[in-house]
Amino acid sequence: MKPLSPERSLPLPSGRRGRTSPFPFRVGEEGGRCHGDAMTTFRHPSASPRLCARRTDDYGGTVLHLKGRPWYPVVMTHDDAVDVARARLIFALDVGSAAEARELVARLAPEISFFKVGLELFTAAGPAIVEWLVGEGYRVFLDLKLLDIATTVGRAVAAAGRLGAEVITVHAEPAVLEAAVGGKVGGRPLVFAVSLLTSEACMNAADRVAKVAGLAAGCGIDGLIAAGLPEEIGAVRAVSPALAVICPGIRPAGSAAGDQRRVATPAAAMRAGADYLVVGRPIRDADDPLAAARTIIGEMAEGLSSAG
Repeated sequence: MKPLSPERSLPLPSGRRGRTSPFPFRVGEEGGRCHGDAMTTFRHPSASPRLCARRTDDYGGTVLHLKGRPWYPVVMTHDDAVDVARARLIFALDVGSAAEARELVARLAPEISFFKVGLELFTAAGPAIVEWLVGEGYRVFLDLKLLDIATTVGRAVAAAGRLGAEVITVHAEPAVLEAAVGGKVGGRPLVFAVSLLTSEACMNAADRVAKVAGLAAGCGIDGLIAAGLPEEIGAVRAVSPALAVICPGIRPAGSAAGDQRRVATPAAAMRAGADYLVVGRPIRDADDPLAAARTIIGEMAEGLSSAG
């Protein structure tokens, strides 16, 4: 792969466990991961050639990224699957104070580096909690589900980018989507459209998700929030393989669904093609949150290993 000029590098987040390389590459379906003297082939779900960037990963190798969607090994060992799963788990910091959030982050730091800040925590702790997480080197998914007049949404997205949030969510109204994309600065934050809350029971969920995916793709949105069910993820892929999918409503095998209606296990969601999973209560409310996180990562790795 021939290196391109450094100034054409895509903006990727620097973090505690990785750093952006200034050497992007023109790639097609396949990229590579260097690990010692070994090379593992990675394939991106989108077949069209894109400009990607090389990034040092958690384990000293390099991984190629395209926008919000990850690259996966074509032939995945168990260790590969665990590594990928660990990076694709987002823990929902659904707590009522900065102190509680910091305590959970400290407990989960050995396994989790991507955290969701939602309405409860953002209202209680404000932008300072996002700044603290980013300052500590963590990735932040700012799940505010913005819905307002276009000017306000655009300015809010720009403010989220200045805070260092990697992802922000908006409602799937055409004017909101366009304003959110227009508010990005240097390609950040990534904007994800909410298709349908996983607490809603819906007989035609896949059709509704497909409609939102069409709107999102037409506006230049980076991805969708959808349930981790094959029909919903498949609906997104049918519209645009380049859209990333973040899946909430995840419940480990044998656990209660609670107020969620369209749920999936970690293994099933990853097998269906989810890019990231958001998990909150099954980890937060466990007797040992770190052990619960490791169990979920193991289930995710199982799903990745068995994916077609």
